Amino acid sequence: MKKVLLSLALLALPALASAQTYCEGRPYDAHNQLSLSYVSCWFPGSTATSFATFTCTTNQQAILHFQFKVPAPITSSNACTAIIDVVQNPGNPLPNFYHYEPSGCAGSVAATKGATLNVGGPPPQACTDAGFGFFCDDGSAGNDCALSGYAYGADSPVVGIGRFAASAVRNAGTPLNPGTNYWLWAINFFSRQRLTCTGCGTPATVIWQSLGLQSDDGAADVCLTGPDSEKGPDRASQSGGNLGGPTPVQNTTWGQIKALYR
Repeated sequence: MKKVLLSLALLALPALASAQTYCEGRPYDAHNQLSLSYVSCWFPGSTATSFATFTCTTNQQAILHFQFKVPAPITSSNACTAIIDVVQNPGNPLPNFYHYEPSGCAGSVAATKGATLNVGGPPPQACTDAGFGFFCDDGSAGNDCALSGYAYGADSPVVGIGRFAASAVRNAGTPLNPGTNYWLWAINFFSRQRLTCTGCGTPATVIWQSLGLQSDDGAADVCLTGPDSEKGPDRASQSGGNLGGPTPVQNTTWGQIKALYR
């Protein structure tokens, strides 16, 4: 019981240095179980997309949905930690636009921060129509997670990479079944800090490195990694530049966001 309580404390309030190694240094239990998509969940015929365009002249957002599958039944999963990297150019410091840590340009004030974690839902309606499972939400806009949040470190673990350690703890454990697509949460990326944080039009890639699932019944932690190619990739790119013909110099883009498979 003591081990479980200590783990839950880490998951509820993720310390970046500790959460970085949550699934590292041990074999992964399954590959190709993770996917990312914009607009909605990724499934055949959905409105989900791996591409979006944002200008740096207006306030816009990209809602990046996280979904996963499990390789075997999990009787009672009650907590999770995801490691997500924002990769630009290793060796060159991240511009202020990608500084989402509390003291950073894009994360210091809640009203203008550049990224927020949406755990409680509701998930996109298309997900409920398609019969998805939900880790924190039962599909009716209820939140079954007692705690959630993220830590972020810019230029960590190396210069040019920022790392999210996002986590959630449920009020009670829930079963997870293989074959079911589970909507985990969404990260909302905003361009509203584009005027105060330099680097709005610079390219970056978001990579979902791993997901660790914890149970409250004594079962071992389960660590997942890699893209589920049937649904979508585990990464998305943000590349700057003007689109659609000549535009004013100041109308640079925040991102052309598209999927990149491993």
